[in-house]
Amino acid sequence: AFLEACGVPSVATLAVVASDASEDAIMRDEWYDGKVGPKKPGIVTRVAPTFLRFGSLQLAAKRQGFDGLVQVARFALSAIARLEEHDDGSTAYLGRIRQPISPWVQEKCFFGRRHEPSCARSYASLADDQVLRCLLQRVTMRTAALIAAWMANGFAHGVMNTDNLSILGITVDLNVFGFFGTYNPAWAPNHIDDSARYAFGTQNRIAKWNLQRLADALTGTIFKRDREHDARTWAATDHGRWLSASIAEGILEDFDARFEACQTARMEIRLGFPATGSSSCSADQSAPACLSARWLKWLQNSGADYPRASRGLAELNDVAPVQAEALKLAEHAGAGVLSSNGVREASADNELATFLQIFFKAHQNNPHWRAIIRSAVPAFAPRTHILREAARLVQFEDRRGHPFLEELLEAMHDPFNGDALPLGATWDSGVQLSVTDSTADNMRVLLRGRLQALPLPEMQQLRTSCGAQ
Repeated sequence: AFLEACGVPSVATLAVVASDASEDAIMRDEWYDGKVGPKKPGIVTRVAPTFLRFGSLQLAAKRQGFDGLVQVARFALSAIARLEEHDDGSTAYLGRIRQPISPWVQEKCFFGRRHEPSCARSYASLADDQVLRCLLQRVTMRTAALIAAWMANGFAHGVMNTDNLSILGITVDLNVFGFFGTYNPAWAPNHIDDSARYAFGTQNRIAKWNLQRLADALTGTIFKRDREHDARTWAATDHGRWLSASIAEGILEDFDARFEACQTARMEIRLGFPATGSSSCSADQSAPACLSARWLKWLQNSGADYPRASRGLAELNDVAPVQAEALKLAEHAGAGVLSSNGVREASADNELATFLQIFFKAHQNNPHWRAIIRSAVPAFAPRTHILREAARLVQFEDRRGHPFLEELLEAMHDPFNGDALPLGATWDSGVQLSVTDSTADNMRVLLRGRLQALPLPEMQQLRTSCGAQ
């Protein structure tokens, strides 16, 4: 719900079915620490136009040869063509943004109806090699836009194998994911990802690696880690029929440029500028792409809380002393490093002040920039420790957790708040909400307050396990 509200296409959840019967319990080593025990089972039913993954095409090439691969690829293209004929749920985000978005950005970086049909529309009549070419082109472009959307919203997927990436370019396999609190590109939300292969900051590179593996299947190239007996011979049967490797390579070369343009456009929106996707910098550093780079640099250097810093920008006074405004935002976002005597280090604040000086100047002819940011940046963030509370409460048999869950779902469906929010270092209490004594109104206030608050140190950079939350 949260991803779609932020303009990021995702699978939908239809239902959750669980059992309290002891005979249905499953044995799980939740955190892979040798502590195996019975857990209540549950099944999440998700809905999507198709659940084909990159790996589906790898399997088709290997098991069914060229003809089988083309058949699956043509079906995948038909699903993409249907998606491109209408707006999906994520495009509602475009309607709420009070800012111009260029037609190019809308068509290339969002997932609504295309005004100019792509090659996917001709899926039924394309020659076999053109089917493979068109599929790789559409998947590459849609995946680049998807990863840009993830990263602009502080989302880390956690497990990006070829069987976890949708051939449609939508978000699937929501399991060990997480959203930024403290801005740290090296953060990996997956508990067992010791090498941080799927860290937040690597997602664009990992996505391109996966696209290269998809290209291997389409071009009949030997797979890198194939241990089966026909690892070096499977493609020989259809020699000369596969997609040209040079054509595939040319398509993949466009991934980086599309990712950069779409990430820039998404960040332009979050900073209150028209979305152009232009990565060019001006001499005075006031171009949105320059400001976005400065902003991300400060976030990383200061360890600021990404949701609060991003939304807090809208509450600054552009005619007040810039150093004072920098201090207010830094404290609001929990930024900066404390010295040994407990005093905040000033270097990060100075860096922020320089950014704000240029930022305010860039907006001097735009009196509505605060309202634009409030319309584009969520006020409520899906904090991992709050989601863990939800996972705990859903297990109660007497439905006592339902008020909490209903309020959480409502906040994630509509995480925006167009009103001015107070700046200040408001920290999460760390005390789990009472689900028996609170009225519905109190629950709403308490929960939304915690979603907006700074997580305590022990709540930051939390990781999840595919065996537990």
